[in-house]
Amino acid sequence: VVAAQCTQDTERFFGLLTKSARTSAERKMNEEARPRIRPDSLNLEAAWEGDAQLDLIVLTPDGRVVSFAGGSRRLQAQSVQSKVTEQLATSMEKRGRYQIFVVPRTGSAPSGSVKGSVKIVSYGTTRLLPFAAGSTPLRVADVVVSSKSRLVPAPFGPMDLVE
Repeated sequence: VVAAQCTQDTERFFGLLTKSARTSAERKMNEEARPRIRPDSLNLEAAWEGDAQLDLIVLTPDGRVVSFAGGSRRLQAQSVQSKVTEQLATSMEKRGRYQIFVVPRTGSAPSGSVKGSVKIVSYGTTRLLPFAAGSTPLRVADVVVSSKSRLVPAPFGPMDLVE
């Protein structure tokens, strides 16, 4: 299953399996192809039509580029060789703006426009955004992480702490 995921060559690895074994292997491949969703992370899933090699890229608030090739300590990527989908999950450790791009892979830029969508899941919010990618990087969305603080008085006074 792992070899089929990496190469996207299901015929090579599943071709000699019985029908039930092939169905089971394909189901397992699809189950494992999704990154584990963590509540404090940015989870992306892109899908597109056509035969194009596109990559998901995240530019972090401190300027790091995160992709399937690395850039983050807590990173998961799946289907990176696929010509129809890619999943990327990365931690969002810092407050600020995370810019999400769809980028054609070097040497395999599509000849025309490739239409698809990016599903973004972060901190319990889900968005599905359409895109039309060409031969240059396309900024699809920004995810902004911020926090608010407030001073809340304790429900007891300082004398309540003394016995």
